[in-house]
Amino acid sequence: MSKNIQLVAAFNHAHIFIDPTPDVEKSYQERQRLFNMPRTGWNDYNEDCISEGGGVYSRKEKLITLSEKAVTHLGLEKTDWAPQDLIKEILKLPVDLLWFGGIGTYIKDASERHGEVADHANDLLRIDGDQVKARVIGEGANLGLTQKGRVACALLGTRLNRDSVDNAGGVHCSDYEVNIKILFQDVMKKKGVSLEERNTILKEMTEDVARLVLRSNADQTLAISLEMVNGKEDLSSYVKVIRFLEKKHFMKRADEFLPTDDQFEQMMEKEQLLTRPEIAVLMSYIKLYLKEKLLQFPLESLEGWQDILLSYFPEKLQTLYADMILCHPLRHEIVVTELVNRAVNQIGIGAAYDVFLNTKENMAAVFSLYVSLSKCFSTATFVRHIGAAENDSQKCLTMFFAQFCKKCVKEKINLASEHQPNSCRLEKSYLHGFYEEYKKKEVSGWQIVEPFLKHF
Repeated sequence: MSKNIQLVAAFNHAHIFIDPTPDVEKSYQERQRLFNMPRTGWNDYNEDCISEGGGVYSRKEKLITLSEKAVTHLGLEKTDWAPQDLIKEILKLPVDLLWFGGIGTYIKDASERHGEVADHANDLLRIDGDQVKARVIGEGANLGLTQKGRVACALLGTRLNRDSVDNAGGVHCSDYEVNIKILFQDVMKKKGVSLEERNTILKEMTEDVARLVLRSNADQTLAISLEMVNGKEDLSSYVKVIRFLEKKHFMKRADEFLPTDDQFEQMMEKEQLLTRPEIAVLMSYIKLYLKEKLLQFPLESLEGWQDILLSYFPEKLQTLYADMILCHPLRHEIVVTELVNRAVNQIGIGAAYDVFLNTKENMAAVFSLYVSLSKCFSTATFVRHIGAAENDSQKCLTMFFAQFCKKCVKEKINLASEHQPNSCRLEKSYLHGFYEEYKKKEVSGWQIVEPFLKHF
């Protein structure tokens, strides 16, 4: 529903919409009108808001005849199309954004048969990933592409994630709704808050929850982007992570269409990267594994668990019911999920493996050291500075930050020592000392790091 979209084509189960040269403002207002009306379709779109040569066509027609203007502006080869063939052409258009918002799997890999996709209703509409020309694919739906289809698109330059990443907002919203309502069950019993008062507070927090959800989504997407920036250096780490998870019978790479060891070797020789959809899969698995293992340790063994738990909830709830939050029935699960997500997002898949898995140390103790590090150096701020940097700077800063985290945790630097009241000052000196060592190694782009250290 963005005001800036020039929507040139769309389709649903009943109609095909074509608007060759849309008026941005007029078309936005018309989409907004339909959005606010129940049970409307493309056939309800005001024809006066469609540019010359466009129209709305029924998919029941045997043949759809487009105008010459539509054919020219969309780059099509002819005017007459069977509806299913026209939809295929829409999926192949060289547009900035291809958006999936409904049911159906419309893109597969060339090596896959339609029968493997298990969406027979759309077999006549589906195209191969190497036919996609869109710069970006966004998904408000699930299963718009097969995983192999996603990889095929990504290999040819289309930017896309997994549907689980693009749709994470809905899952996060549901999680917040459940966790906040569970909190209020105790609040209403022990604090005497009425149902009406609860509902008023929930309504007042709508925007706050939305901000928390969007921040979580942004952090996840940034984490994938930073993996892409560091991709060549991390390929060997990905191999180690996959082998580790397979050895633990936690995943099968073949089920997730991840490269074999031989394919990884070929990728290293050709300096190829994993794609965003592949990184999203691997990142989700290492997070799930770490969460499962970390939940086996008592909550009290995790440094700063109270702060992590409180920060999960909107500030209004922290102010009103901090004591009740700390007694939340799902506090252990919330803390572990938040901690693992933050850690993997911030230091990356390879560093997370080295620090948390490839060690003989107690996992809870290692995570506690990481929490101390995060407190002292405001790692979330550091990572957001990285996210705002230019592409080359992102690579250098991510490498520096990940290596610094590994060094600190591996050497058991207690960055939150109660016995050192000036510990943060000392550790900041340690950070700058690490930079001096880093500089001597003449790691590519080390000069870029220094200006960012002034923030810490």
